[in-house]
Amino acid sequence: MTSPPDPSTSALFLNSIYFLAEWKTPFSDELNTDGAFYTNENETVNTTYMLGLLDNIPYVEAKDYRLICLPYKNNDLGMYIIYPNENNPYKYNLKEFSEKLDPSELLDTITKTKLRSVVVQIPKLSLSNKLTLLEPLQKYAEFKKTNLNIKDGNFIDNIANNIQNFKNFTPQATSDIFLTGAAKNANFRISNIVQQMVFSINEKGTEAAAVTSGLTDNMGGSKTMVITRPFAFFIRHEATLATIFWGTIMDPSQN
Repeated sequence: MTSPPDPSTSALFLNSIYFLAEWKTPFSDELNTDGAFYTNENETVNTTYMLGLLDNIPYVEAKDYRLICLPYKNNDLGMYIIYPNENNPYKYNLKEFSEKLDPSELLDTITKTKLRSVVVQIPKLSLSNKLTLLEPLQKYAEFKKTNLNIKDGNFIDNIANNIQNFKNFTPQATSDIFLTGAAKNANFRISNIVQQMVFSINEKGTEAAAVTSGLTDNMGGSKTMVITRPFAFFIRHEATLATIFWGTIMDPSQN
């Protein structure tokens, strides 16, 4: 917390998730360069790019985007980067682009990846964001009363359908979120839920110094993923296929 709580606050509930993992093939800071990142067709910001040649990483070219996976050590986790194609009309509108991604099609695309050598240029990031979750949870409390349906069939499709229904749902009332089981006071309720997210992508890794020579010697025949405009990403636990983080990067210069 960066400021004292409101005097009327009865209790604070804090929950923290900390994620730290090293790349399987780290980047070398000796190859970092400064360059322009296009936030839209006409505007750029200056950012620091990491550069590396990554061998045997999942890569695929889909109809509307390209996708790579940057594996972490031990291959337990992977960071998937989704980069809209140059001719994609939503290449600068990542909100619209993400909403049009079909979960089943995305999973199918991942199964079509091939292990390739890829020259990767990606912005170095250090971002933070703060948002309130109270209004979405109040909306969900009303939504689940009559609209939440789990039908037989594909589990991913069920989730996708309910997400779309939730987006289109307009609640007729606002539900307070009560914690009747947490206190004797029946009026004990949540006044706000705030999530603060800190996320960074950097070159850290124990093998970073070994990357430099391999980059110049083995670039022939490799694919290229030079990321100079907005992109989407998610971090997945490969054994369970659980998504740990999902986000979009519109401006890597914003802290």
